[in-house]
Amino acid sequence: IKNHRVVLWFGGIYPWMDPEPLIEAFSLVAPKYPEWKLRFLGGFHPETGYREIYRKLKKFGRQRISNNQLEFVPWQPEKNLGKYFEDAAFAVHLVKPTLEDYYAHRVRLLTLFSAGIPVLTSGRDMISDLAVRLGAAARIELGREGVEKDLIFLISSPEKLNKMSKCCLKVEREFLKQETDIRLNDLNLLT
Repeated sequence: IKNHRVVLWFGGIYPWMDPEPLIEAFSLVAPKYPEWKLRFLGGFHPETGYREIYRKLKKFGRQRISNNQLEFVPWQPEKNLGKYFEDAAFAVHLVKPTLEDYYAHRVRLLTLFSAGIPVLTSGRDMISDLAVRLGAAARIELGREGVEKDLIFLISSPEKLNKMSKCCLKVEREFLKQETDIRLNDLNLLT
């Protein structure tokens, strides 16, 4: 994590996600930290109809952040993801308060934690709550000012990032344990 200089957005661009405050905040942070980059990994799954949302977001980002500090990587097969994770210091996960916020982020977040990537999250989902409790994530408030403050804090706190990164694998282990317990409890109720 020490030499990692990428803030990562992972898991696509969909109507229930809210990446614009991240772009606005990073555009203000970027001049102070010219060695840092914002990477959007996975725009939209090709079989979905979210091409226009992605196109608008790219335009919005390119109007505010220089090309050398902004990267858009199209949807990638799972086997290609690792090379885009290697230099990521942390990820940002901003979502609108919808049902998708509560249910749609399990794979996205667990993938990041499995790779040792801490997350700033506004999510209300079970994984976000668990990760915050276990120290692998920090709660972030929607809005440019809250995002900017939290970006600066993590960018300038490599010790905090290292500590969060070491907690990442706890999330998957604890979640899988809870999921098993939940399933077993459900089975017990049926008997």
